[in-house]
Amino acid sequence: ARAIENSKRIRRWAREAAEYHEIPYEMLAVLLEQENGQNVSAFRRFAQGYERFLQFSGAVIKDATGMPVPGAGGSTGIINMLRSTFLETISYTKEKYARPLLPVHKQDIDSGFAGVDIEADLYYGAAHIRQLIDDVVGNPCTKGEISLEQVKKVFVRYNGTREDAKKYGDAATNKLLGAYKGTFTLHFYEK
Repeated sequence: ARAIENSKRIRRWAREAAEYHEIPYEMLAVLLEQENGQNVSAFRRFAQGYERFLQFSGAVIKDATGMPVPGAGGSTGIINMLRSTFLETISYTKEKYARPLLPVHKQDIDSGFAGVDIEADLYYGAAHIRQLIDDVVGNPCTKGEISLEQVKKVFVRYNGTREDAKKYGDAATNKLLGAYKGTFTLHFYEK
């Protein structure tokens, strides 16, 4: 029962984060699915969680001391976001939208680090998706519809510039289309 309640809470937080950053909730749900797939072995989940914890710890130590720490820039949190990406997203959101990554009434959970609080991470991820949508469409503060091809480009860019990014974008787009057709369940989406 506790797992079900936690799942509902995460889905609600994801929807609220998507609404705050004015992105399609489905896109955030797909990216959460990509980063935290339900069909991953328990060992792999543990290993990924431990890796993200070490990378988060390294970032905290690096920020506090200014000393280089191996892995400090690595991806952390439920959204699996690089520290450099997180810092760019903060700057972008403040510059283009003149607001913080989290609404004023949620500022108490904003630690300034991805990987500390799941709810805050969802806002960070949604803000980054907002930034990528604006960039792919070529217009800051884009509102309205975007094409499926543009959505795919956002998914690719979320993953980065590695060779695997295109595969990631294809898989994410297929999950989105599968959810639309009813052949795939997005565990992080709730109507």
